Amino acid sequence: MLLSCSLSPAQQAGKETTASPDAPQSNAETLNPETKAFFARWGDFYRRDWSPPAVASSEPAPARRGLPSPLDSPPFPNSDWSYGGSPVIGEPDTNSYPLMTAINQAKSRSKIYGWVEPTLNFSTSTNSNAPEANDVYSNRFEMNQLVLYAERLPDSVQRDHVDWGYHLTALYGTDYRYTTGKGYLSGQLLDDHHQYGFDPTLEYVDVYIPQVAQGVNLRLGRFISVPGIEAQLAPNNYIFSHSLLYAIDPVNSASIAEDGLQVRARTGMTERALGIALVDPGSWSWSPDSADLAITLGDSRAVWATDKHVQVCDVLIGRCREQRSPAGTISFSPSYGSAGRFAYVTATGLGGPSGFGKGAPTGAAVGLWESTFRVWATTGSTSAKELTSLGAAVDPQWVDGGPGLLVERSGALCYLESTPAAPTCFTPRFLALGFGNYGQFDWSTSFALAPR
Repeated sequence: MLLSCSLSPAQQAGKETTASPDAPQSNAETLNPETKAFFARWGDFYRRDWSPPAVASSEPAPARRGLPSPLDSPPFPNSDWSYGGSPVIGEPDTNSYPLMTAINQAKSRSKIYGWVEPTLNFSTSTNSNAPEANDVYSNRFEMNQLVLYAERLPDSVQRDHVDWGYHLTALYGTDYRYTTGKGYLSGQLLDDHHQYGFDPTLEYVDVYIPQVAQGVNLRLGRFISVPGIEAQLAPNNYIFSHSLLYAIDPVNSASIAEDGLQVRARTGMTERALGIALVDPGSWSWSPDSADLAITLGDSRAVWATDKHVQVCDVLIGRCREQRSPAGTISFSPSYGSAGRFAYVTATGLGGPSGFGKGAPTGAAVGLWESTFRVWATTGSTSAKELTSLGAAVDPQWVDGGPGLLVERSGALCYLESTPAAPTCFTPRFLALGFGNYGQFDWSTSFALAPR
C-alpha cells in the first residue's frame, strides 16, 4: 500500500494538465482544485493516477541532460540505474505526490510523502526466519515500514548556478533493525531489543556545483551506502525478503563513518548485544565450555586504535569484563586454552578512537609499534601475567589447549613448552608473517595444528 506514486507526464509537478478534447469532463473536474477540501484533492490525485486519460498529453518531455532513461517506470521502481544513495545528475525532478498535491497542488520544490508497508509471511520456522532479512519474524502479520519523507532535490539539469537540496526520513516498524546505526537511537535495538522501533534512516544536505566537470553533487550527512547491494526502502525494491548478504551489507554511509560489527549473543529467544568488535579470526576466542567469548571490542577496524580492549563476555547474561592491561595500552588477540588458560596481547595505543588519526603506524613506525607488543597469560586460577621471556610477540595460540603456546615474533613462529620456559623459534619458508590489514594478525589461517 503506497501513499506515493509515479505520475504520467500529464501529472508532473509544475505543469498544467490539459485534458484531451475528446475526454469526458465532469463538473468536479472543471472546478478550481484549490476550492476543494484537503481530502477531496487527495482523492482526486489517486483517481487521475489510477484512471489516466485515454489520450496521452501532447506536452514535450522535460529537459534532461545525459542519455535517455533506460527503464520504464512503472513497472520498475526507478527509470534510471542509480547505485546506493547516489543522485542521477542531469535528471529532472518530475515527481509529484498525493500529499503535496492535496496541500498546495505540488507547487513547491520541497515535498513531503511516504508509504505504509504491512506484511504477512508463513514459514516452517517457529520463531525466526533468520538469517533471511526483513521478514525475520516468522508466521505473523506485522508493520515493516511506516515512512515519511521530506526532501528538496537540487536542480542538476541547469548549469547556470549552484543549487541545493535536503532529505529527511522518519521510519517506524520492524525494519528499523536493518537500518539502525550505532548512536542513532540504537539503544531501542541494542539494549532494549524492541520488535518495533524508530530510525531517522536518512538525513543529508546536497550541494550541486555545475561548474565542476559536467556537474558535481556533494552530499553531507547520513545516506544509503554508495554503492549499495539492494535498496532498503519499499518503493525502491519489489522484493520483500532479502538474503544474508543484504543483511550484513552496510546500510548507511555517513560523513564520519562507523566501523566494526555489532556482536550479539542469542540463547533461546533471548538476544543480547555484547558490543562493537573486530571481526577478523584472531580477534575473538571461545572458552572450552562455550560459556564465555573473548572479543576485541572497539568501534574501528584498526587494531592500534586507542579504544581496543579484550573483554571476556558471559553470553548467557550478556555482561563483559575487561582484561587487565597496563595504563595507556590496548589489548587484542585473545586465545582460550584448557584448564583455565587464557592469553592475549597488549601494545601502545595509537591514534584516536577511529584509528586513523595522528600516530597511526606507517612505514618504519610499524616496527616501532610492534616492539611494544607483550603477551599476557593466565594459567589456572592465577591472574594474568606478562610472559617476559617472549619479548615483543603477537597472536598467541595454545597447542592442544596448553600448556604449550605458539606466538609470532619478528616474522618467526615461536613455541613455549610451558609459560616460564624460553621460546624455540623458526622462520617459515615461502611465507611472510607480520603486519596485516589494519594491523590484524592471524598466522593460524596459514598453518594447521595437528594433535600429537
